[in-house]
Amino acid sequence: MKKGSVSIFILIAIMLVTSVFLLSYLFSDVSSDVRSAEQRQCENIGGTWKEFGNTCVDLCEFNRNPNEIVCGQALTFGCSCGEGMCWDGDDCVGI
Repeated sequence: MKKGSVSIFILIAIMLVTSVFLLSYLFSDVSSDVRSAEQRQCENIGGTWKEFGNTCVDLCEFNRNPNEIVCGQALTFGCSCGEGMCWDGDDCVGI
C-alpha cells in the first residue's frame, strides 16, 4: 500500500471504531438509577422502600380489608408509608 492509502485506511478505522462506541453509548441505558418508577414515587412522597414478609406489603386494599384479602407468603419489596398510612399505588394516604 502507498503511504497515503495507509493514512486513509487508519483514519477510516478510527472513525469506524469511534462511531461504534458513540452509537453504543447513545442507545444504551446510561441512567445509573436502577430503582423502579414505583420505588422513586414512594421515596419522593416520603415513604420508605423496604422488604415485607408478604405480597400485601403496605397496600391500602389490605389495610382497609384485612379479612377479605389473602396475601402470598413471599418476601416482597414495597412502599412503607408509616403509622396510620398506606400505599394506594401512587401515594401514601390515610387508612
